[in-house]
Amino acid sequence: MIVLMYFRISCDLVFIMWSDVREVFDLFDFWDGRDGLVDGFKLGDFLRCCGLNPTVALVNENGGTKKLGINTLSPSRIILTLYSAKVIIVPHRIIIWYTGR
Repeated sequence: MIVLMYFRISCDLVFIMWSDVREVFDLFDFWDGRDGLVDGFKLGDFLRCCGLNPTVALVNENGGTKKLGINTLSPSRIILTLYSAKVIIVPHRIIIWYTGR
């Protein structure tokens, strides 16, 4: 079971750890045959596994397809998709201190 560590700072900005994104990518790459790419048909599912709720427009604008085998996405292309969804990928765990004020 994959447990992703992410949190929202505001309703527009999401922080996700790079190791979690990489783990999801490796899982989807495994399902696609270990070629280092993820099929565009699975982009929406990929983003949902990262804790996002993508719109159809976001998926289609960033290489998502309605059929398997039409488009494949590399890790760098998926990172650009996450940035366009207002996601900030952080390299390590972040601790937020809440003062209660």
